Amino acid sequence: MFSFIVHKNGEKQLVLRFEIIGQMNRFVEGRLNKALLNARIEESFLTLTERSVKKIMAPRTEEQYEEIRGGRKASILDAALHVFGEEGYHSASISKISKKAGVSKGLMYNYFDSKEELLKELLDDVFQTIMDSMGIVAGEVITDELLIQHIETSFDVLVENKAHWKLYLSMIMQPIVMEMAMEQMLPKIEPYMMSLMEYFQKKGHEDPMVMVQYYTSTLDGVQMRALFDPENYPIEEVKKLIIKQFIA
Repeated sequence: MFSFIVHKNGEKQLVLRFEIIGQMNRFVEGRLNKALLNARIEESFLTLTERSVKKIMAPRTEEQYEEIRGGRKASILDAALHVFGEEGYHSASISKISKKAGVSKGLMYNYFDSKEELLKELLDDVFQTIMDSMGIVAGEVITDELLIQHIETSFDVLVENKAHWKLYLSMIMQPIVMEMAMEQMLPKIEPYMMSLMEYFQKKGHEDPMVMVQYYTSTLDGVQMRALFDPENYPIEEVKKLIIKQFIA
């Protein structure tokens, strides 16, 4: 800064004091520091940007892609079960299902061409879930111990996820869905039905196929009652009666 000093002769002289040099030095130093700071910020930004780009552009593995697709497909199937079960197959649409699943309608068509194809996939998925949960292997020889396991597991599966199976029953009881399910699932379940028939034949029943139908119908009815009235239905006692009736 410029400063005025009054000398003995009263004249004012303009002098450059050391404060000027100091302030200029601080000014220059400040500008240099600012430039250095900006350079560091720019360098950091470029580094972060490069890392971000590398992360975004990093190719996913085939396994990762399959995991993503599998997750989306599972979400769509779950949404379809809700829409089919709550609103009915006729009232359902791809738009409603995609909205429920939280995906675009266009993305839906990457997985399923129509709601009929979606229903078929859903029926296959539910059927396989039942078979896997009960430990059923097509064509295996059924013993007393194995049939007891199937009976007990069939009820355990219902108890573990009541909401899911209520939706499934609401869907499967619709005439058009039942017709499609029978046509689609019978060929797959036929080996197990034949194994059941052989089991009841060995037990000495005159008409083992009638026993198979009686057995499966009994399970269906009991499971439905247990599912919709779990608080009042004596599921454990009924389970013991079923085992006693069909295995003794």
